[in-house]
Amino acid sequence: MYANINGTRIYFDVEGMGSVADGPIMRQKPVCFVLHGGPGSDHTGYKPYLTPLSNYMQLVYIDNRGSGFSDEGPQSTYTLENNVADVEALREYLGLEKFVIMGRSYGGIVAQSYAVKYPERLSGLILLVTTPSYRFIERAKQEVAEKVQMNKRQ
Repeated sequence: MYANINGTRIYFDVEGMGSVADGPIMRQKPVCFVLHGGPGSDHTGYKPYLTPLSNYMQLVYIDNRGSGFSDEGPQSTYTLENNVADVEALREYLGLEKFVIMGRSYGGIVAQSYAVKYPERLSGLILLVTTPSYRFIERAKQEVAEKVQMNKRQ
């Protein structure tokens, strides 16, 4: 599915029911936004590993702008700030008051940045193999550039 938000088309995929029978009443399961690593990766690496979690939460897998099935745009828009804004816009688009956010690697950086900016929107934060600083991104870019230069010399 796609959401037209913040000047781009963001892909998201929903796994699991939102409402489940709890005796004679229907109970809403928590919603969890799942943020992939990268930049440049996508949500598909999570499947089928997180599928069992959909018994307890409704999972919303999101591809960042310019990644996976989301639309590409100017690379200048591929920023941490825009990724955070896209998560907030998708929350509004889906009509959610609160949700859980799960991020791995770069997705964890986005999740932490979102939690700092919008703590009142979250009912939970799950971080997997990530770093607590956005400064990691600049160091990672530097390391990639150094490796490219080394490979050119060889």
